Amino acid sequence: NLAYVGLNQDLRVLQLGNPAPPVEIDDLQLPSRITEIVAASGFVYVSTEVSGVRVFDHRVPGTMVEIANINMGLALPTDIAIEGTRLYIAANGNAGLRVYNISNPFSPLLIEQRDTPGEPTRVAARNGVVALADYSNGVRTYICDAAAAERIFGNGFDTP
Repeated sequence: NLAYVGLNQDLRVLQLGNPAPPVEIDDLQLPSRITEIVAASGFVYVSTEVSGVRVFDHRVPGTMVEIANINMGLALPTDIAIEGTRLYIAANGNAGLRVYNISNPFSPLLIEQRDTPGEPTRVAARNGVVALADYSNGVRTYICDAAAAERIFGNGFDTP
């Protein structure tokens, strides 16, 4: 059991034992402050304030290696979520919602981008539905079309 902890620019990995206390097994310094961490299938996705989303291979605990960097340009990622082979990134700066195919984590592929009227702050994905908190514009929801090769969204719906 592992815990991924971000404190400012410091990414730490703790091995959890019961009843033993946690043991730090990795400690990395990133170029900017960490905003979110999501782990899936031995890979760790870390969004940072100004240096995009970093992808790390951590299939062997104690040997975390950066394998990709999703450059967001002027957009600032505020949250990330994973469902299946899709990485969802909420980002402000006219980026809205970005969706990447991560079936090959070494080379994430942008497959969709949707600008939103506000500044996205959070994103969640479950059972084919993506919810995007869009600051003062409520929550935008998208229905995913998992069978589509590239464009995966149906219509977006706003809530007040």
